[in-house]
Amino acid sequence: AFGADGKLLTGILNDVYYEDGAAKMAGLVEVDGDLYFAGNGGAIVKNKVQNIWANATDDASLTGKNRAFGADGKLLTGILNDVYYKDGVATMAGLVEVDGDCYFAGGAGAIVKDKVQYIWMNSTDNAELTETNQTFGADDRMVA
Repeated sequence: AFGADGKLLTGILNDVYYEDGAAKMAGLVEVDGDLYFAGNGGAIVKNKVQNIWANATDDASLTGKNRAFGADGKLLTGILNDVYYKDGVATMAGLVEVDGDCYFAGGAGAIVKDKVQYIWMNSTDNAELTETNQTFGADDRMVA
């Protein structure tokens, strides 16, 4: 595969990772400052928790760890399957804001739903919500 500049591509095109023009199963890769996981045939992993069994980055500490990747294929900071992830790691973060909505990420990042939750930890810019009770609906979002 060739890039827009006519040279052999090293990067991602149509959700496939290429190195020197060839699709490559490379494991964890860094492209334009973001981390992705290139699996079988170079396919970029999306919406999945993936074991980093291969690592083509300079950060060997991630090898052998499980990390979550989002809908765009990037290492996830957000919610996947009712769990909050920060930098791909399931994280207890208390009140979090994702795409403009507030959620509560408790133990192991589990998102609360259908309950009134005391906000004992707050990772948002809404400091006034700390140490208050907030209602979270069936869709996991905080009810205004």
